[in-house]
Amino acid sequence: MKCWLYILKSRVRDRYYIGTTQNIEKRLKEHNNRKKRWTNRYRPWELIYAEAFSTRAEATRKERKLKTKESIKEKLEIIKKAR
Repeated sequence: MKCWLYILKSRVRDRYYIGTTQNIEKRLKEHNNRKKRWTNRYRPWELIYAEAFSTRAEATRKERKLKTKESIKEKLEIIKKAR
């Protein structure tokens, strides 16, 4: 089953959230409807990037990579292109 890496941007603050899911539309609704603690503080969210992977393991590996300090340039490039 396809798995997605996604990046959300807060519409009210300069905050971003990186995650993985098998259903992007459902996940975005969950983030915007108070289902997740951290993201609740920065609602509403908009999807600015999504990348498909053939397995959850691949998507999770990319998510972890983007969340490291070493990948800040890659993450900023993705965000810059999404604007």
